[in-house]
Amino acid sequence: MEVEIVKIGLITYHSAYNFGSVLQAYAMQEYLKSEIGNCEIINYRTKEQRRVYAIFVWNQGVVGWLKSLIKNVLNIPCYKRRKIRQENYEKLIKNWFNLSVECVEPEDVYALWDKYDIIISGSDQIWNKMSNELANVSWKYMMPYLLYGYMGKKVSYASSIGNMSDEDLLKIIPEVEKFSAVSIREKETATKLRNLCKVEIQSVVDPTFLLFKEEWIKRFELQKTNERYILYYALNRMMDIRKAKKIIGSYAKLHGYKVKMIAPLAYAKSNEIIEVLEETDPVSFLQLIYDADSIITDSYHGTILSINLEKDIYSICGRNVSDFRKTDIMKQIGLDDRIVFDLNDLINKKYTSIDYDRVNTKLNALRVQSKQYLKKALQE
Repeated sequence: MEVEIVKIGLITYHSAYNFGSVLQAYAMQEYLKSEIGNCEIINYRTKEQRRVYAIFVWNQGVVGWLKSLIKNVLNIPCYKRRKIRQENYEKLIKNWFNLSVECVEPEDVYALWDKYDIIISGSDQIWNKMSNELANVSWKYMMPYLLYGYMGKKVSYASSIGNMSDEDLLKIIPEVEKFSAVSIREKETATKLRNLCKVEIQSVVDPTFLLFKEEWIKRFELQKTNERYILYYALNRMMDIRKAKKIIGSYAKLHGYKVKMIAPLAYAKSNEIIEVLEETDPVSFLQLIYDADSIITDSYHGTILSINLEKDIYSICGRNVSDFRKTDIMKQIGLDDRIVFDLNDLINKKYTSIDYDRVNTKLNALRVQSKQYLKKALQE
């Protein structure tokens, strides 16, 4: 008797030119392949997404255009690096992912609905209207992520609503309530959405946590070398990076380390303490994390990938509402003391190692809950 194969579709931010988006999409795809046997990523790439990740970005309106002009002039020294980055990501997207035909408009996505028995929406900030991909376009471009019009089983996994207002959330609630199972990445926002919805909402871990440390090491052949360094991964813009470099340099010098620095959004020069890496792809990024003595970062995925690879980490968290993504998971697994609200406070931090036996006890419990949620959602 022939066994019927369930066809799984996945819609997420898989083609953004940043480490976190492609690595979470990869982890989700690979976990589904191991559990279900197949997964096709719906290749939804709007004109706006391509504009946002273009080498030079041009905003609309006179004021927007003038601001873009200034920013683009400042970014001219980064042109070669960004061109290489663009080419690397396009090659990776093509080679890593099992993709559908490319969809530019929501209607292109809707034409694919009948292909799939189940569609999973998530992870990343696909339900956040203020995310880079959705902030400057109409609501209709968000609807494919809410599986608008799909009549099969709808499941969300670790979809993030970011810091959307209740007013904006109410606009997506009718579609969210049509899902068979709903899960949100952040515990705090899961509670917020639960208060507005008539369906059960569960919080789950980011897909990168669905693959254990050993799996990341094996899949990408990560290796230890004899280098000793701090990895500083910064999403600071140009004006902030100079100040940050001075602080990180002082901290490294105090503890006898060199620094390898990744700053994709700003131009910076190397000095005797800090080596600024010109361009790094996601695989090289994982290698740099794995080989580092410690990591300092203001990035969400930089933070959680470092935790997954059991590295000593300090996560720079501003006091703005968007940084709850990092503080949320770190508090859940007992890493409150590794949160740094002001980069200047680093100087006063003692250089200590994280007890990962303690952390992994809490993290593994969250992993189990998340995998159980997904298994139940797909089977019922």
